[in-house]
Amino acid sequence: YGSVYISADSAKHWTASNSGFSCSVIRALAIDAGVLYAGTQSGVSISSDGGEHWRDVSLNGREVFVDALVAKNGMVYAGSSHNGLFRSTDGGSTWSKVNEDSLYWAESEIFVTGDSIFTMQGDRHVYLSIDSGRNWMQRSVQQFSVLAFCAVHGYMFAAGYDGIFRSSDGGNRWDCMSALAAIDLANDGEMVFALTETGGVLLSINDGVTWTRSSTWPTHPGIWFATAIAVHGKTVFVSAYDGFGIGTVWSSNDLGVTWTSIDDGTNGTDIAA
Repeated sequence: YGSVYISADSAKHWTASNSGFSCSVIRALAIDAGVLYAGTQSGVSISSDGGEHWRDVSLNGREVFVDALVAKNGMVYAGSSHNGLFRSTDGGSTWSKVNEDSLYWAESEIFVTGDSIFTMQGDRHVYLSIDSGRNWMQRSVQQFSVLAFCAVHGYMFAAGYDGIFRSSDGGNRWDCMSALAAIDLANDGEMVFALTETGGVLLSINDGVTWTRSSTWPTHPGIWFATAIAVHGKTVFVSAYDGFGIGTVWSSNDLGVTWTSIDDGTNGTDIAA
């Protein structure tokens, strides 16, 4: 079965938490008011005790492969590349589908800021909803893939296989800030980090105007593909896997110049989020 891994010692050691999981794949994680949400191949699993125990919930009676999750102020959104967008207004207890008539949903990140929800749909445009996902407006003139969103200093960033894009007007116009493909984004409130699939971590200290390759991959035989990046304080975390599907997790305290393996306890699991 799939697992969520928890560390109580600043990511030095990890313990699998899978009590109650009935799935084998976990693609997304979110947290809101102490409640953990995991997007799985059959719906959403929820833990109210710090990950000790989990319960599976169906999305409006459907078995849905959840690719993206956002949880904020009791509102939870779950996106699926084949089944659309679902919303819960009660912390995940009940769900409703909110975009029956929208365009084909693309496997993409969901980004929520204030009352606005952004995502990319099947025509490779960025779309905005201001009514909790019931209606969508096309907000990008350009077509580009989006695998991750983030925001800092009033700018929105979107990254995917077509490069890294930035918007200063709420997602209407997007300027390409880097042609390098990026699969995930993170920020610490000041700097923006972009994860490339095979080329390391890119760093911008000037709101995306210029990007510096802060590192190549940590020296480790067989690391081929990255999966996710996160920043906590001044520590950068990256997960990756090799050609045999063996996962590794790394941390850096110097903006990616040097890396330390922190996958003790993950047992080679491919970490997706």
